[in-house]
Amino acid sequence: MASVIEGQHILLHIDGKIMDDQQFFEPNSTSVSLTLNSSNYPYSLSVKLTYHDYIEHIQDHKLLLVIYFLFLCGALSWGAYRLMNKPETLETLETLIASAIENEEIIPYVQPYVDKDSNMVGVEVLARWLHPSKGVINPDLFIPLAEDSGLIIPMTKSLMNQVQKKLSPHQGCFSQEFNISFNISAKHCTRSELLEDSLGFLNALSKAKVALSFELTERELIEDTREARELFDALHLHHVQLAIDDFGTGHASLNYLNLFHFDVLKIDRSFVQMVGTNSVSMHIVENLLDLAVRLDMKTVAEGVETEEQAKYLRSHGVDYLQGYFFFQPMPLDEFINTYLDVSL
Repeated sequence: MASVIEGQHILLHIDGKIMDDQQFFEPNSTSVSLTLNSSNYPYSLSVKLTYHDYIEHIQDHKLLLVIYFLFLCGALSWGAYRLMNKPETLETLETLIASAIENEEIIPYVQPYVDKDSNMVGVEVLARWLHPSKGVINPDLFIPLAEDSGLIIPMTKSLMNQVQKKLSPHQGCFSQEFNISFNISAKHCTRSELLEDSLGFLNALSKAKVALSFELTERELIEDTREARELFDALHLHHVQLAIDDFGTGHASLNYLNLFHFDVLKIDRSFVQMVGTNSVSMHIVENLLDLAVRLDMKTVAEGVETEEQAKYLRSHGVDYLQGYFFFQPMPLDEFINTYLDVSL
């Protein structure tokens, strides 16, 4: 206590009065910060401390403790920041995806689709990340980053290689033309290697009645360049079909559809799921079907989940139907073991 009040204005409290070294004070006329009572005599000492007194005391006696406290707060803040931003960095995630592609952890799933008579006529190949410790990772968590980073191109190439290797021993099981469709990015359309990959895929399955298709989402429009036009012309020359996916949700124009000569129009699931409940969406579906007829395009309805939806789409001339009502996405191995032991 002596060290705290040393050099300060000390007051003596005795017999209900307060005095300093010069005069008495009324009890209510002053305020104090610290008081020390005598255990043997009826008096006490007090001192009034100012803000500057506290600062001076800290500087003289607690400076190291303050520095340690500030350092600890800084360390905790930095740790919290790193923890909250943990999904590593984008660079680290890109490295993980690149490694997963190289190690074939990103594997092909397939979702079959059917014709008007419910006959299976093709499959759409979907990417799934089979992480060695976390299991199957939702594609929504890695596909957007793969597209932004350009890793979608080697990912698609890997999926095509895996599919052709797994299907090659079963080529005799295809008794009728069967379509295999891959999703590609607009970035592919400036790369001639897509044509090379396509020809390699078709040559590897030349003994089977297999047709190849590529799907491009309407939300990622292709830039009109000479390279893109030449690539599309070459793909068509080798009977590779092009489909525009998620149609009705983006900004494609009639001129865009004509420019790149799409063969298939895929009606987005958001419209299909409102069949029977939303008259506006039903009119949109009818208009899309009418557009497809005018452009001589085949149609695929995605996201079919009910008998009512399937019946409506069939009655309005949709060529192919895809969705959980018919088949859920499945690993390619499961598809081979389940469906390729019978005539397709």
